[in-house]
Amino acid sequence: MFRSIVRSMAIAGIALAAIGVFTTGANAQLANKKTIITTNQPIQIPGVTLPAGKYVMKLLDIAGSRTVVRFMNADENQVYATLLGIPDYKLATPEKSEFSFYEAKPGAPRALRSWFYPGDNYGVEFVYPKATAVEIAEASGEHVIATAEAPTEAEPSEQALMEEPIFAVEPNGEQVEIAAVHPETPLVPAPIVTEAPLPVELPKTATPFPLVGLIGLLAGGLGTGLRLLRRRN
Repeated sequence: MFRSIVRSMAIAGIALAAIGVFTTGANAQLANKKTIITTNQPIQIPGVTLPAGKYVMKLLDIAGSRTVVRFMNADENQVYATLLGIPDYKLATPEKSEFSFYEAKPGAPRALRSWFYPGDNYGVEFVYPKATAVEIAEASGEHVIATAEAPTEAEPSEQALMEEPIFAVEPNGEQVEIAAVHPETPLVPAPIVTEAPLPVELPKTATPFPLVGLIGLLAGGLGTGLRLLRRRN
């Protein structure tokens, strides 16, 4: 949990450093989360480097648990890339579309890391071809989610998207399972209710001496009664 918070803070810092790269249009749509973006410098997305310009992003609805985002031109009549992603999570709900980028080598375009839609804690962390992921991870010092093969077409089939194996690449180039670097969405822990165990013995609230005195008083009264009965007889 602590690691996730620290990572989120670091990503937020990268996003703030990239202010001016993106501006987002006002006509974002809930169904497919359509977002119009304008960049004033080249940016790298998986498989493609986009020059400065205006683009449209849309979330595709496909079967299964994978996230797919399509990048198109402003007129939506040309597809630049259809990208795989994995769910990402942040504690603070963004009021506007938020993008984060990996650090890049001097002069190189920054690679897009994640996209969060307004009002959603859940976003998309993009998946890069392994060769590109290794370069980004080395330059940024962060893990990068990767696939073994580079995309060969702008609009891959749904089956190809569903079957493509994904993993994580560490800054040292090591390939690891996603779960090792990208823990599951943090959940607010339910309060733990514990009950105090019942005592083996009830707590003693007084000494036994008053009880002994009461027994002696009863015994004395019984003796007096017996003596009175004998005299009457």
